[in-house]
Amino acid sequence: MACVVSWNCRGFRSKVCHIKDLIYEVHPVCIALQETYLKRADIAKIKRLVRNNNENESGRASGRVALLVSHDTPSSVITLHTNLQAVAVRVMLSNLVTVCTLYLPLSTSVNDRDLNRLVDELPTPFIIIGDFNGHSPVWGSKNTNPRGRQIEEFVNTHSLCLLNNGEDIYFHQRSRTFHSLDLALCTPSLAPYFNFRVGVDLRDSGHFPIFLDRVNVGSNDAQRPTRYLFHRADWTNFTIRALITRNMVEGENLNEVVNLVTKTIISAADASIPKSGLSFPENRKPWWNKYYTDTNRDQRRAWNAFRRHPTSTNQIAFQRAKSIAWWARRKSERGHWIKFVSGINSSVTAKETDIRVAFLKRNHLVSIFFDIYKAYDRTWRYGIMKNLCDLGFRGNLPIFVQNFLKQRFFRVRLGNTYSNIFCQEEGVPQGCVLCVTLFGLAINPILSVIPQTVQKNLYVDDLHISCYARNMQLIERQLQTAINNIVEWSNKSGFTISAQKTIGIHFCQQPLHPDPELFLSGVPIRFQDNYKFLGIVFDKRLTFLPHISSLRKRCLRSLNILRTISNTSWGADRSCLLRVYRSIIRSMIDYGSVVYGSARPSYLKRLDYVHHQALRLCLGAFRTSPIPSLYAEAFEPSLSSRRDKLSLSYYFRILSNDNHPLSGTLLNGNNNRLFNARPSCIPHFGLRMRNILPDTFHGVRVHTNDFCGHPPWMENSISYINPFGNFTKSHANNSVLISLFNQHRQFYQSYQPVFTDGSKSLNHVGCAFFTNGHIISYKLLSFTSAFSSETTAVYFALKYIDVHGIRKSILYTDSMSLLESLRSSSTRNPLIKEVKDFYRHLFSKGARILFSWVPSHVGITGNELADKSATEFLTRPIVYADVRSAVNQWCHCQWQEKWNMETNNKLHVIKPVLSHWVTKLNRRCDVVLTRLRIRHTRLTHKYLLFAESPPTCSHCGDILTVKHILTDCVVVNRRRLRYFRSSSFDLSFLLGQIPHFNLFMYLKDIGVFHDI
Repeated sequence: MACVVSWNCRGFRSKVCHIKDLIYEVHPVCIALQETYLKRADIAKIKRLVRNNNENESGRASGRVALLVSHDTPSSVITLHTNLQAVAVRVMLSNLVTVCTLYLPLSTSVNDRDLNRLVDELPTPFIIIGDFNGHSPVWGSKNTNPRGRQIEEFVNTHSLCLLNNGEDIYFHQRSRTFHSLDLALCTPSLAPYFNFRVGVDLRDSGHFPIFLDRVNVGSNDAQRPTRYLFHRADWTNFTIRALITRNMVEGENLNEVVNLVTKTIISAADASIPKSGLSFPENRKPWWNKYYTDTNRDQRRAWNAFRRHPTSTNQIAFQRAKSIAWWARRKSERGHWIKFVSGINSSVTAKETDIRVAFLKRNHLVSIFFDIYKAYDRTWRYGIMKNLCDLGFRGNLPIFVQNFLKQRFFRVRLGNTYSNIFCQEEGVPQGCVLCVTLFGLAINPILSVIPQTVQKNLYVDDLHISCYARNMQLIERQLQTAINNIVEWSNKSGFTISAQKTIGIHFCQQPLHPDPELFLSGVPIRFQDNYKFLGIVFDKRLTFLPHISSLRKRCLRSLNILRTISNTSWGADRSCLLRVYRSIIRSMIDYGSVVYGSARPSYLKRLDYVHHQALRLCLGAFRTSPIPSLYAEAFEPSLSSRRDKLSLSYYFRILSNDNHPLSGTLLNGNNNRLFNARPSCIPHFGLRMRNILPDTFHGVRVHTNDFCGHPPWMENSISYINPFGNFTKSHANNSVLISLFNQHRQFYQSYQPVFTDGSKSLNHVGCAFFTNGHIISYKLLSFTSAFSSETTAVYFALKYIDVHGIRKSILYTDSMSLLESLRSSSTRNPLIKEVKDFYRHLFSKGARILFSWVPSHVGITGNELADKSATEFLTRPIVYADVRSAVNQWCHCQWQEKWNMETNNKLHVIKPVLSHWVTKLNRRCDVVLTRLRIRHTRLTHKYLLFAESPPTCSHCGDILTVKHILTDCVVVNRRRLRYFRSSSFDLSFLLGQIPHFNLFMYLKDIGVFHDI
């Protein structure tokens, strides 16, 4: 392993791939670089290394040096006061050694005093390595220049040792000669411990890298711990070897039993599952392919031939091989990058509502946000056990938790090196599955000490209290009492409230009003104008402007990812880019939008720029493209429409949960008249949603979810019968299926058949069941899904069985998804839970009910009768999933109505109905197609950016437009006939959902493809 590497790279950014190759090949402690061409503010990072570069006050990027030091080696930067281009770092090898990289430009004279001052500033022992640009026979040059004589004198003056071995380090391309310009100097005490060697590859630079290897020192490469490679495991062998027998677990000593079982499992894993190696993976190049391997080998062979015989013929051969290898590398990297990129192919709402109501009543609202110091590490374990006891837990569960918490030991691992073992005396073990649950048990009682007149909110370790009133003294008394109770409780329970990080905000719209005076353990609480709570920045006037500004900055930074992968010639495809945008940028905008959506429209429009810029990058649309066209082409609605959709979905989610903090506020209309009388006050969330709620949603009742459900031991297993075996409706004759069903009914003739069915069409949703010659049917709300209608039919069939006291029955349904949901124990659908509850009730009364699947529309009489239309209208609560689907559909209809009004929009002619158009074109063709559809291209609309006159057609002199190029220009009619078999057609024929297959050939033929 090389200890120190030095290389004149001639540009850090252009040679960063070669620098990484050097690092991964030799794993140096530090690598010295000269002529990096990096400015002070340039960002250049390499994994696991720290970059130290010299500061040049001129700000120019010429020359420059840098030292990259490994993270695994202790180091400290030495501040140099010199005019030379030098950087020094003190690193720990076997002892402390100073490494200094130095670059002396040939065009600049070097003062001896600067060199002497540099040596004086370097702590001994030291190594000076770099490009000195001096010639002297002492280090292998054939001649001597003034710089060389100056360096010789410098070496002799300070009694330094030269580590060079006379090998050539620099290749001068014009003269085809080799020289020694890079030197390695050190103090005499270090000379016996280092060997000097020169690399054999120029790596696209004029200088070979030089290596200083430590003598008689083995490799100190860090090793990583081995781990099992589960994707290569032989699970059959593991199952056989990991067999746990009864005799193994019947021992009297529990510890011996545990050790035996553990040893058996580990030995089975060692024999069946491969392990990773100790060394870290090499610098993988996924773009490397066989073609580049061949061209790279040809380049090395040409270089070796030219190095031995530097003739013009060999030089030309080397330059040609080098160019081919460079082109192959660029092609491989670009192709792989394109392939990779294409494969990428609650509480805050309640807080906002309280503040809005306070503003409406012209009250003050004061909020205190507490910070718990080292919350998880200082959790009192006895408090956890006490809270479990207070909650009524007895028996094995508290014993398990107590054993889980006591005698917890930990140690720190770095690679394969472990620290000493320490005992964790208090706190909950972080990283385990019970960590948050146990912490919640310890912290939740804090809410019980807060007075009822104070609003409180606890989300894990984020505690917030607030109080609003017209009288500030009343607020101070209420909050100070709550704060004192919290401090007293924390002292008893082991938690510590940080007085420095606890923040207060005085929400008020009245000017020049003093903040309240509140104290935490005798320390005054600091009040701020804004504070981030659960990811949302609340400001004292609740404008959300600080949050929107911060969000916009973060989104603009993330746009750089899209810019990197959205090149209009070779970038990722549209679907991949939209996925990246939605997952990285739009997700940040969506979070909290139901809260900050109450901000002024002028503030919210600041986020529209991010949305529009991202869509332009994803589509490759021209900068002048109309905004509605971007929405329609990307099938991505505006941010305001999306906020409405998310807010309405959240509104109905609140209604589906009776325990939500806002469930009562949404239905409470006490403040509605006051809000209407004061239109300047922004309404709270519930009132805003009721204002935008369409008439069809008024009066809709949402089925509430029972989040607790039933314990697993109370779940009755519901299985179903499939009398048709492997026969399916698509591969079997109806008569065969009817015959199989008749045989099944003969076997279960003692069970009364009940046929259930649900149906959904554009104007009708209904359910029905048929039994004993009677048909009972119901009409459901139009929001109800087909699955919910099937489930509702089963539920009412069970009620019919209960009312009529049927002891043995069998329910037939043609919905396999319904039967699978009934069999599953993990479903959260409230209708499925309702059916299971009623089935459990009937089962406890002695009823025996079976479920069976039957195919639809094959001639089974009962199923056909149940499939008839419903008549009786039924107003039952509908599940949240069905309401959310209806909200999405309504928002899409609203968007479609706005799009229908865009009659002058050029894209509207081609795409009148909003839908997702899938494109399977390469990036370049997709960008061209997008700009043609929107009819804003660089060729036709670039003049708008430069305030110029519209361009004209070079053939006929008419104004140049997309329509003129594709359909109107008479000069190219013959070419239209050749490619499109017609000269008279509309644009949707060429640019529709499936574009004409000769479109791009036509554009290339008339010479405008690359100008669009």
